[in-house]
Amino acid sequence: MSAEFGLPKLLLVRKNKEFGLVCQTGKKIVGQRVVIYYLENKLGWTRLGISVSKRIGKATVRNRVKRLMREAFRLNRYRYRPGYDMVWVARSRAVGTSLEDLSQEVNKLLGKVGLYKGNRDF
Repeated sequence: MSAEFGLPKLLLVRKNKEFGLVCQTGKKIVGQRVVIYYLENKLGWTRLGISVSKRIGKATVRNRVKRLMREAFRLNRYRYRPGYDMVWVARSRAVGTSLEDLSQEVNKLLGKVGLYKGNRDF
């Protein structure tokens, strides 16, 4: 995979401590397919963490949902306000959804709280 198409590890929330900090002290917004926790960070870029519970389904189903979430972030990351950590938690309705539907919902939710700029600058 070419580096230009991947999602650099620098853009991921990876440590359990960081997940806990975002989920416990950050704000949240709830959608039909995803719950988004967000917290301002001291970095100059936005990072993503993904959580998919075993209640969602077996490993192949969970992995599919995680891939869709990562791709939705990758395609829209330049439209998100920089300097935030976000944790996206999949809900049961995320199973079987399309990338387009998931992206639209996430962008709509982030737009409500001012973290999605669409085609305009911050």
